[in-house]
Amino acid sequence: MRKKKPLIIVGTGSHSIVVKEAAELMGFTIKKIIDFRNKKKLAYAKKNRKNFNFIIAIGDNYLRKNVFQNFKKNSISFAKVIHPRAIVSKKAVIKKGTFIAAGSIISPNAHILENTIINTGAIIDHHSKIGAHTHIAPGVKIAGKVTIGESCFIGIGSSVIDKIKIGNRTIVGGSAAVIDNLAGNFKYGGVPAKRIRSSREKKILFLGRENCLYSKKIYFLLRGINNNVTFLESNIKNSQEIKRKINKIKKNEFDYLISFRSYLIIDRKTLDKIRIASINFHPGPPKYRGIGCTNFALINKEKKYGCTCYIMDKNIDKGKILDVKYFNLNKNLNINSLLSKTYKIMYEQSKEMIHSIIKNKINLDHLVKKNKKFKWSKKLYTRKNLNELYKINSNIKKNKLNNLLQACNTKIFKPYIQQQGKKFFYLNNNSKIFKPYIKLHGKKFFYLNK
Repeated sequence: MRKKKPLIIVGTGSHSIVVKEAAELMGFTIKKIIDFRNKKKLAYAKKNRKNFNFIIAIGDNYLRKNVFQNFKKNSISFAKVIHPRAIVSKKAVIKKGTFIAAGSIISPNAHILENTIINTGAIIDHHSKIGAHTHIAPGVKIAGKVTIGESCFIGIGSSVIDKIKIGNRTIVGGSAAVIDNLAGNFKYGGVPAKRIRSSREKKILFLGRENCLYSKKIYFLLRGINNNVTFLESNIKNSQEIKRKINKIKKNEFDYLISFRSYLIIDRKTLDKIRIASINFHPGPPKYRGIGCTNFALINKEKKYGCTCYIMDKNIDKGKILDVKYFNLNKNLNINSLLSKTYKIMYEQSKEMIHSIIKNKINLDHLVKKNKKFKWSKKLYTRKNLNELYKINSNIKKNKLNNLLQACNTKIFKPYIQQQGKKFFYLNNNSKIFKPYIKLHGKKFFYLNK
């Protein structure tokens, strides 16, 4: 019989005690129980990952999913912990990272996906599928051919009749009876289960960007936490239309305004209508305010860059700072790769801050105090500054030209040289389609007849 690797349990709450006991009864040796917030111990676990199996013992679906995915990126080997007094069919499919508690029954052809908790005495009947990162509470009874989505919580003693479909991120209250399909991102309770609308549910106005994957992800994240979300997608052309919609909102109609990559500049009148706070995610550190921050950071050859979450006020990028995330810059990084990296980090920051503020209701004053060491720069980069940056002086030195092209050449916006009233744009594909062109330090600039 193959010897089991020692087990590291990630999570130090009460759930980890239950997981530890089941693992020991299975024959695992418990190497460590570590706090997922302890960076030193997490670093040790990742460094020595080949020597251990891992199980995430965190009851909260969101935290458990985040920790699991973070570990998965590092090729971590996850264990299945199944209590010996659980009854699990050999024809059931149980994915790694799953915990099945004592007294549970998993019938033939049931599918339990990764990082899922099947708690004490729960029953999963034949051909039912439980999505990843879901928590099935004690005493839940799920009939045959039921499909439950990702990151759901099915409360203690609930029942789900056969062939029901439950969407992602759904919460079902204790002792509920689910007899109809349930749409994702909502809370349900009662007999039969109906959607629950809490009087404490916050109303959120979310301003995102059209055709932005991260904006859509944040919208669904907000819906998963709160449900009561209005999403306005902006693009270069529809700013006035969005502004008209915003102007119609009433004072205190929304508890929060959250802005992520929106084209809109929010005026003081609108900010005063928001009951609790207006929060913006800025694609630059406090040193870089305004527009074109990534461009100017590359021009200035910065060694690190970042993004800032702050409470909006009447001044552009000047409000109280809630969080700053920094990352190192590679000297060969260009504007396209820097933008891509910045938006990714900004999205990760937005997930963390939205959960902290809206789900866990962390006090904004606490976050402001915690981040008071960060100060905004007095300099504000304007549209005029950015336009001037893109206009190349023909006397520019070669190394400065290369730096400028690295910092400014995108698919949409191109640096240019102006001669005799005509603009010659830099195209790095040496196109033969456009003529005439001029050369500067070996680089071709084409007249596009626009």
